[in-house]
Amino acid sequence: RRQFLLLFDLTFSGGAGVLKARKAALEFLENGPQAGDLVAAAKFGPGGVEVLVGFTPDRAQVARAVATMGSVQGGRLRDPLGLAYDLGFTPKDPSGKWGLEIPDSRKDPDFARDSVLQLARSERNAYRQQVVSYVGELQRLAQLLDSVQGRKQVILLSGGFDQSVLTGAEGTEQAEASRAVVEG
Repeated sequence: RRQFLLLFDLTFSGGAGVLKARKAALEFLENGPQAGDLVAAAKFGPGGVEVLVGFTPDRAQVARAVATMGSVQGGRLRDPLGLAYDLGFTPKDPSGKWGLEIPDSRKDPDFARDSVLQLARSERNAYRQQVVSYVGELQRLAQLLDSVQGRKQVILLSGGFDQSVLTGAEGTEQAEASRAVVEG
């Protein structure tokens, strides 16, 4: 008896990728498992791993879980397109300045360059932390699956991530970093 876990990565997969993953999983459920095989489905998102349905021979139940995964039922997203910074913000500053003083980059071009570099470093560090957390969660899932008797096959449906955050810079990125160090 084979045991399959369909694991959907919502962390590094966009909306179109999730739809393709659902389609691939439903095709797998239709053609892949043989009679007697067990199939489970889980999703991996910002909150960690969430099991949608445990190991079961009922492929129809797994197909329903896959088909309805990620749908919002009863609730409404505050900003489904992610266009607004904070929908709860109410403007109260009649002057229109909001107490913010943004330096003019035309006066200090080094400031603009440094700001862009700092922002890029910050984003890269945040992305690296997200990847490290993701890999750690996958390790915890493997330990959890170890408690289930028998051989398990995990089918990871993911958009993937940039592995250079774990292994270091490669190719042209490494050459550019080396040149930047030399040039200061």
